[in-house]
Amino acid sequence: MAEVAVYGVPHPTLGEEVAVAVRVRPGATGTIEELQHHVAERVATFAVPTHVRFWTEPLPRTATGKPLKRELRDAPSPR
Repeated sequence: MAEVAVYGVPHPTLGEEVAVAVRVRPGATGTIEELQHHVAERVATFAVPTHVRFWTEPLPRTATGKPLKRELRDAPSPR
């Protein structure tokens, strides 16, 4: 992984679910399930991302370097 950003996506009953955008390095391998398993071993169940998007381009950021979570959430998938 080269970059990771965590953000919320709307859920009809919970309000939000955890989503993650991952920019992968060229030639990197791995699956969504592997990522979720890795995270599940380290955080509470409710914090495991239910939505995972892999990116090949740099993640969108503000002028100060923070991830643009709205753009991540609204971006077409996959990217």
